[in-house]
Amino acid sequence: MKKVELPIIEPLLTTYHRQGSAYAIIGENPSAENWYLNNSVSLECNRKFLTGYTTPEITICKADLKNNPLILRSEIPIRYAAGHTCDIIRRMLDDGRYVYFTAIDDFYVKGKSWYNKRHFSHDGMIIGYDNSDKTFILYAYDENWKYRVFKTPCRGFEEGRKSMEKKFPDALIIGIKVSDKITELSVKTVRDEIKQYLDSDFVKYPVSETNDKAKGIIVHEYIGMYIDRLINGDIPYEKTDRRVFRLIWDHKRLMEKRLSACLEKINVKSDIPEKYKSLVKEADNMRMLYAAHILKKRETVLPVIKQKLLKINQEEKIILNDFINKTERFG
Repeated sequence: MKKVELPIIEPLLTTYHRQGSAYAIIGENPSAENWYLNNSVSLECNRKFLTGYTTPEITICKADLKNNPLILRSEIPIRYAAGHTCDIIRRMLDDGRYVYFTAIDDFYVKGKSWYNKRHFSHDGMIIGYDNSDKTFILYAYDENWKYRVFKTPCRGFEEGRKSMEKKFPDALIIGIKVSDKITELSVKTVRDEIKQYLDSDFVKYPVSETNDKAKGIIVHEYIGMYIDRLINGDIPYEKTDRRVFRLIWDHKRLMEKRLSACLEKINVKSDIPEKYKSLVKEADNMRMLYAAHILKKRETVLPVIKQKLLKINQEEKIILNDFINKTERFG
């Protein structure tokens, strides 16, 4: 019986499947990581949570599967594959393509986040199959909200597709692989992106304009307001977005790697990476405190999280401006 399992690496971006999946497949072309270091710099969030929406939809800009030009894609609308979906997925895997899927109902996909608990349209990635037990090998968030590799029956995946077929007619299965094109790290591009990230305040993104998204370092301040709304009960506990501080941790880990790689490339010795590591550590600490609130409703940690977040905001400005000044001396 045939078994296929394509290799993955541990991704730096782990909050969303659409970012983690793209990062996880770049092992065959390590230079593809440079695209993320060059471009995936800024933060973004909505401001609708200030007027009734329950999530800030925080994300890292230009880090999704569709953004990286080195990720080659073959898209098939699932509605056209009905009855043949599993066979098409196996053929893509045989061809060396990972399979990213959208709008499959977790309720039917054994091992997935909401299996047998809640009907929820979710995405993820298939990295292989095993004909001996008629399973797919997934890389996705499991029932315990751990991002890992696990098996799931093919028939459950098909049931998940059928469940969401009418609600999401544009759902896709996407065969993806990494181009062999070499991408160089560009210190100038990174510096310009960081300048844009820092060029962000309440003048540019005022609180009064809640229909637009805020971009840049000001997002920290808006997430502070999101915490205020959790503290005040304006957003119900059961509607709390559990992803917020994992995303911020992802952002800081990627930024740390970016700063270190740029300084190494121009052979500049600096304490900037070490200083930034302390922000990564604080972001990890915030993530764990927030998880305690999510799992056990520990509301007392929320003011502590906000205080840490605003401290990170101030310290990051200082460190990144130092980076800009040091790298500008080298053109």
